[in-house]
Amino acid sequence: MEKYIIAELVEALVVGSANFIFMLIFGMPYAVLVSVVVGITNMIPTFGPIFGAAIGGLILLLADPWKAVAFLIFTAILQTLDGYVLKPKMYGDALGVSPVMILVFIIVGGKMFGVIGILIAIPLAAILSIVISKFQAVLLERKAIRLGIDDEELVQKADEPSKE
Repeated sequence: MEKYIIAELVEALVVGSANFIFMLIFGMPYAVLVSVVVGITNMIPTFGPIFGAAIGGLILLLADPWKAVAFLIFTAILQTLDGYVLKPKMYGDALGVSPVMILVFIIVGGKMFGVIGILIAIPLAAILSIVISKFQAVLLERKAIRLGIDDEELVQKADEPSKE
């Protein structure tokens, strides 16, 4: 659980920092305020990035409408990269789950169950990964018992390259 929270905080920091750098490069006002809002709201599943973009867009709209448009376009691109590249990689590393598996679960969960499917996709992928690894361990142990291999031999055979 703590790895998940750490990954969530790091991801929020990365998104907020990328947003801040973009706003500084293009000379947008309220860069710190908007970037903090975007980073914090990014931690809210599914709708958080939308809220962050809306709040930031409204603040910038009052200062300069064209900069608000540029901000919204950048935020859409950033959130797309975050959702399809950064999140699967970070959560995959933190939870020991393949990033591809996480991405597939997010897409399939969203298509099948909408927002609820997206919300439960990452924990479900982690649970399924654990179940699969436990099942593989049981199968391996049963095979070793059938072949009459003890634990030390099993470890040695697992370390040897496959001859197939």
